[in-house]
Amino acid sequence: MSSHGDSSNKNKANEKSGEVSPILIGKALKGISFPADKRQIIEHASGASEGKRSDVETLLNRLPGRQYESMADIERAVGETGGGSGGSSEDAE
Repeated sequence: MSSHGDSSNKNKANEKSGEVSPILIGKALKGISFPADKRQIIEHASGASEGKRSDVETLLNRLPGRQYESMADIERAVGETGGGSGGSSEDAE
């Protein structure tokens, strides 16, 4: 008579929040070769999501169209576009 769904409910809540964590980006881009341009990054993420458009792909589509040298480079660009839940949120006043 105990409930077993607590952790899965938390995961679903995070998915519905609209935030994409650096971990999800890393999973979607696992195995990608650098340097990679925006098109290659999106294509790699598309293959990882097995045909269904993911929040990660939506986020990656907002990246500037340039070449990226590493995962850190992508994560930095994601932070600059205002996406994801990681990174710093310094206010420029």
